[in-house]
Amino acid sequence: MAATLGEGLSRALLPAIAGAALLGVLSREATFLAFGSGRFTPSAILATALALSILAWGVPAWVAQSILARGCFALRDMWTPTLLGTAVTVAAFPLYRIMAGVMEEKGGGYLGLAIVSAASISVYALTLYAVLVTKIRKEAPGAPPLIPLRNALKALGVVVLVWVAAMLARSGSARIWPELSLFDC
Repeated sequence: MAATLGEGLSRALLPAIAGAALLGVLSREATFLAFGSGRFTPSAILATALALSILAWGVPAWVAQSILARGCFALRDMWTPTLLGTAVTVAAFPLYRIMAGVMEEKGGGYLGLAIVSAASISVYALTLYAVLVTKIRKEAPGAPPLIPLRNALKALGVVVLVWVAAMLARSGSARIWPELSLFDC
């Protein structure tokens, strides 16, 4: 089971990590494409893009948690993902308020909400990963790691490549959409 789960996790996380890196860097362009011809002002596009770039980093955690929860279900453990998710959600509530207040002082309380959202799903996924690895090792002491080092290094390489490509694309985006020059700070 560990090998199958690990393979699925690795195959799902690689595009999720690449997509998060791409969207994190090109959030301004994506937001402009989605809302640039509507009623969004340049400042609204920038504000939305900033929140999107923060939220994008939670995407791999969302992908991972759905697979990890199924790993728990396969071990006939329905309660761990549920209780852990509930605990993280309850713990996040005061953090939402605190971070919204902190970020409001810097001009964007909504960014505090985005930061806590991305962080809380990441904490949930990492904790669920640790719990599941412990359960698998208890059931099958010789089980392989869920994410082998080579897969983690491959993901890191993909992030670097996608980031470089996205930065190059971003530098050329103003030539394609001159309107984006309004957003250069």
